[in-house]
This record gives sequence, C-alpha cells and structure tokens, in this order.
Amino acid sequence: MMTEQPSDQSFDGMTSLASEPGVVAWEPDVPQWVAVVSIWLIVAGAGAAGGSSWGRTAIRSWAWIRILLAVISLIGVFYWFDEVLSGSLQAVQSQMDQAIAENATPAETPTITESAMRAILTIWVVSMSVAICIWPVIVLAVTRRKSNA
Repeated sequence: MMTEQPSDQSFDGMTSLASEPGVVAWEPDVPQWVAVVSIWLIVAGAGAAGGSSWGRTAIRSWAWIRILLAVISLIGVFYWFDEVLSGSLQAVQSQMDQAIAENATPAETPTITESAMRAILTIWVVSMSVAICIWPVIVLAVTRRKSNA
C-alpha cells in the first residue's frame, strides 16, 4: 500500500534539499572536458574531475614535465642529428643497391640527396615535437587561475 507524501518532503519525512537562494553553484578549476581527455592520467584526471586542487596541480605538473621532456628530446635529436642522418642515408643507399641488383628501372630506384634528407628529418622532428606539445599547452592554457578582476 503506497502513501502519498507532501510535496515539500521526501522519503521518510526528510525535507527536500532544494538549493537556497543566493547559493552559488560550485565551478571546478579544471574544465570537465580537460579532465575527461586527461583520463589516461588516471589519478590526476579523477582528481580534476572531482574538483580537487591537487588534481589541477597534478595535471599542470604533468603538462610542464611533458613539454620539458619534448624540449630535451628535441635538443638530443639535434645533438645526434648527423648520426641519424648518416643512418638514414645508408638505409636509402641499401635500398638503391637492392633495386639495382633486382634490375629495377631508374624510376623504381630510390634516390635522395643529403640536403633533401636533412630537410625531411628536420621537418619530421619539429612536427613531432609540436604535436607532442599540443595537449600539454591546451591543458596549461585552460587550467590557469582566473583573475579576480
């Protein structure tokens, strides 16, 4: 048998938890879409999704570390660039030798100059470094503190 309760009360006679006038809704420091996309950072993403300040700090720390590692990697690649370039040229040369051994036509024989290979590798390394830094930069931009002005 069901009984009807008054509209201002909920189950077992408890009053409803309607918001009081003048109460401001909670706004997290981290936008929820950033928290969701950052979920592979499981602990930080969960903390940020829950609105904790440590979650925001963890996500921002990860972003700074990721950018720092990208810069260090970029410096390292250019430090060993000549070795990478010579290795790449040797790989192309071996492909050329194999094509010649198989009586390939000149159009089927891979050729590349050192300057072209240098340009290709430079564009590749810079493009990958930028791509790696896109998400950390977005995270840093949208999680910065709002001014009180």
